[in-house]
Amino acid sequence: MTGYIGIATEYSRQADELEQFISGCSEPAVIWRPAVDRWSILEIAAHLADAELLASTRIRRIITQDRPNLVGYKQEGWAQKLSYRRQKIETVSTRFVFLRRENAELIESIADEIWQFKGRHDEDGELSLRQLIEGYIAHTAKHLNQMRAVAGEFTRQTTMRTER
Repeated sequence: MTGYIGIATEYSRQADELEQFISGCSEPAVIWRPAVDRWSILEIAAHLADAELLASTRIRRIITQDRPNLVGYKQEGWAQKLSYRRQKIETVSTRFVFLRRENAELIESIADEIWQFKGRHDEDGELSLRQLIEGYIAHTAKHLNQMRAVAGEFTRQTTMRTER
C-alpha cells in the first residue's frame, strides 16, 4: 500500500474537511439557494453523501469482481426525487463522513496490485480503482469549493441586507 498512501490519506481527509465546514455554517446558510437553478449547501452535501454511497459499492465491486459494470446516474433526478431540499444536514453530513471514513479504511488496507483492478463505467469507460478514487477526490474537492462559494455568497447577501 506504500505507493497509494497519499491518495488514501487525501480521500480520508475530505471527511474531516466537510465535517468542519458544516459545523461552521448556520441553518439559514445551509438551506439558502444562491439562485433557483443552483443548489444549497444542504443539497450539495446530500449529493456528496449519495455519491459516497455509490462509491462504497463501486469500490467493493472492483475489489471483488472481475471488471464489473459501474452504472452512472443523473444527479438532478436524484436531487429532485430524493428530496435533497428536505433532508437534514446532520443526517447527510454524518452519512458522508461515516461512509468516506469507512471506505478510506478499506482502501488503506488493500495490497498495491488491487489499485490497478478495473471496472467498466457506462459513461467514463474503463477505470482502475486508483482512477475511481482519484475521481471521487476531485469530485468532492469541487463540491467543497462550491459549498464555500455558496456560503460566501450567503454572507455577502445577508451583509448587504443589514447594511441597508
